[in-house]
Amino acid sequence: MLTRICAIVAICAALIAATYPLKLQAQGFTNRDFLEKAEATQRWYVSSAADMAASIATLNGDNQGTCIWNWYFGDVEARFVEITQTMAEHPDNVPSAIIIGHIQRACGSLTY
Repeated sequence: MLTRICAIVAICAALIAATYPLKLQAQGFTNRDFLEKAEATQRWYVSSAADMAASIATLNGDNQGTCIWNWYFGDVEARFVEITQTMAEHPDNVPSAIIIGHIQRACGSLTY
C-alpha cells in the first residue's frame, strides 16, 4: 500500500513540476538563485524532491524510502532549515546536489 501511495504522490509531484512556471532546474541555476525565490516555492521544491526520492527508493524495494520519508517529513521545519542553510553555505552549487547530499547522509546511498 505504501508503495502505491508513494508512486501516486511521485507522479503527481512530477506533473506539478513539469507544469510549474519556474526554471528551477535550468542549466546555471544555483543555490544563490534558489534562495532568492519565495519561501513557499523553496519549501515546495525541497518537499517535492524529498517525496520523489522516497518514492523512487520505495520502488527499489528496500526500507530506504521509509527512512527518507520519516527523516524529511518527520520534522519538515528542521530539515528545510538544514538544507537551506547548506545551500547558503554553497551558493554556487545546485539545489539538487544539496538535497541529495542531505538525504544520503541520513539514509544511505541513492545508487541502485
